[in-house]
Amino acid sequence: MKMFRYLVYALIGLYVGIANADSFRVTLENDTLSFPKKDSEYTHGTELAYMRDAPLFFFDEWGIEVEQTMYGPKLDNTDTMKQGEHPYCGYLSFNLLGNQWFDLNWADLSLQHSFGLGGVGPHSYSEQSQKYIHKWLHCKDPKGWKKWQIHDEFIFQYEMYANLNIKAIDADPFALYIIPRFGVDAGGFKDMIATGVDLKFGFNVPENVGSGMILAAPQKKQ
Repeated sequence: MKMFRYLVYALIGLYVGIANADSFRVTLENDTLSFPKKDSEYTHGTELAYMRDAPLFFFDEWGIEVEQTMYGPKLDNTDTMKQGEHPYCGYLSFNLLGNQWFDLNWADLSLQHSFGLGGVGPHSYSEQSQKYIHKWLHCKDPKGWKKWQIHDEFIFQYEMYANLNIKAIDADPFALYIIPRFGVDAGGFKDMIATGVDLKFGFNVPENVGSGMILAAPQKKQ
C-alpha cells in the first residue's frame, strides 16, 4: 500500500524541516520502563512532532506528526500465541495537530487535537521496529509477527486532550503546577476515554501544560 510508504517519506521530511520549526518534540514509550516489567499488550510508542507557533483556522498553533505504536502478546521463544492474548498489531500514522489556549483566570485550559491518517498491518513497519528495539535492548526476538499480525487496513483516527494548568504554589522562583488531563480517542483503530494528572514543580517552571501522553493500547479481542 503506497500510502504507508508515503508516511515513511513524511518522517524523513520532518527531519529535514527541523531547522525551520518553532519546536520539535520526540516522545518515546517502552514497556521496558514500566514497573513491574511486562512485555505484552502495549509494548512501544514513538511520536515525532514538528510544531509551528502560528495560528491556523481556529487553532492558536499547529503542527504535523508521525506516530508509530505497537502491541502484541507476551513474548516467548516460539511463534505460538495463547488464546486470549493480544494479536501482533502495528499502527503508523501521519497526523495534523492543532492546539487551542484559553485563559480561565484561575487556570489555563488547552485543547490539543490530532487528526490522523494511517493504517495497521505489515506496512506499519512495526515488525522491523520491534526487532531493532529488542536487539538494541538485548531482549527476546519477537517471532510471531509474520504468522499472527493483523492484516493491512487504512485508518482515520481523532484524538483530543483537555488539559488544565493550575498553579497551586507560586513562591517565585519556585512553583508547583497541578495538570489534570482528559482525553478522547475515536476512529478505526481504537475508541477510548482516558484521564490522568501531572505534577510539575521546580524553579522557573514554564507556564504551559506540557504535552499529552500517548494513549494506551486498544482492548484485546477475546
